[in-house]
Amino acid sequence: MGRKLFEPTEKQMTNWAKLKPSAMPSDDEFKFLWKKSNFGRETGWGKGKLHWIEIHKNDRLTCSVEYNLGLWQGRVDAANHIEPQPALNFRSDPFDFGYFTGFNSFESFWEGCDPKARDSFLQKYVNDAGLS
Repeated sequence: MGRKLFEPTEKQMTNWAKLKPSAMPSDDEFKFLWKKSNFGRETGWGKGKLHWIEIHKNDRLTCSVEYNLGLWQGRVDAANHIEPQPALNFRSDPFDFGYFTGFNSFESFWEGCDPKARDSFLQKYVNDAGLS
């Protein structure tokens, strides 16, 4: 019983290729948006910038084909009860970040699957289709 590798569909690859990280707005744009949403107050716009950075901090990693390949490979390995592969570049490599996320969030992913997608996943990727 060997390790199964995830094989993306053409549609998945097309959709993943379209992903692009968010471009950070300029300081002037942050100031304008802050002033608009805070009743004309100009001070404190750095909070808005900090909030934007916090929301978009993983875009560089998650908006890539490699991340999505890792995410799905992690799910396949979790479904087959294979020990996770060591993520050497967890903080900088999109595939490792995706793998870690997919492996560790598999249970919640599995609970949210519709029956048709679950059956398809089991047939294609699970060595021992004993999952329910």
